[in-house]
Amino acid sequence: MMLSTLTVLVCASAAFGLEISPVLEGKMAAFSFTYDDGARCHYTHALPMHLKYGMPATFFIITDRVEPEGEGRAKKYCSWPEIKEMSDKGMEMASHTKSHPNMRELESAGLTKEMMKGKTRDELFAMREPNWPKVWSEIALSREALESHTGQKVRCLAYPGNAFPDWTGRTNAEGRLYTRGEIKVWTGRTDTEEGYRKRIDEHVMAKNSVSCCIIHGVGSGDSGDGWNPIPSLAVYESLFKLIAERRDRLHVDTSGNNAAYQARAANTKLVPVDGRTGEYRLVFSEKPKGVCEPGEIWLRLAPGEKVEVNGKPAAPNAQNAVLAHTGDTVKVL
Repeated sequence: MMLSTLTVLVCASAAFGLEISPVLEGKMAAFSFTYDDGARCHYTHALPMHLKYGMPATFFIITDRVEPEGEGRAKKYCSWPEIKEMSDKGMEMASHTKSHPNMRELESAGLTKEMMKGKTRDELFAMREPNWPKVWSEIALSREALESHTGQKVRCLAYPGNAFPDWTGRTNAEGRLYTRGEIKVWTGRTDTEEGYRKRIDEHVMAKNSVSCCIIHGVGSGDSGDGWNPIPSLAVYESLFKLIAERRDRLHVDTSGNNAAYQARAANTKLVPVDGRTGEYRLVFSEKPKGVCEPGEIWLRLAPGEKVEVNGKPAAPNAQNAVLAHTGDTVKVL
């Protein structure tokens, strides 16, 4: 299930301002730091920065490139003990496939443009079916390796080169995986603090936006800087400072947590309880083949509005939002 577009179903009466927030904590926007490839700078520079600022991140690992410990190690990519330490310290480990192939090309391997010309979507899927085991193994083997080394369940997938295959829905459904969300901040060797500020203010902070940045490397002069690295540690840290300044309105979380909430909010609605004015039940309805789980839901209130959740008064937070869960009953007082 693609999660780049928010569709939140709210069935509350127009007489009340109560609505389901598409963003955790009822904030304006949600944001994730995401890292691709598993370059060693993710362990040497990214992990300390995230711990310093108290911000989680999601690291998409190419499992075939994980380096063995020991003498002669290249130190271009992380080792399994380093990945395990990152996981233990609150970072999310996610799949960037086993060997980093172009998944769009992999699903159509052996098929020419002439062979595919004029075919319907269903006919194309049937022609590609012999390639499915290879496509799926790239994801399944990557996830298996990550889970066995970290003990952490893999919930997210980022396609190499952001090349989404036609089989995206199938891989997400069969693997119960979330795909990385909309990238609003792209990083690289030409980055500046002012450039980050502009992108954050004009794109990330848009109302109800759920987005992320993508980082491959951090330029410190080490061999493990990664591809297209941010030019310096000072520029890199400026991104954290800008995000930190906006955390009163911006929810910062892992890609998996933001995606899970986004899907849950889109699959939950406030249904009026028969004959009870201002009383609603949070009803969860999973979409077919969707990656979605019931759980917490944040409700935004109108100014001055008060509510009870399961018969108990609910105190709003600084965003005038209250926490509830799927299945709860909510009454506007």
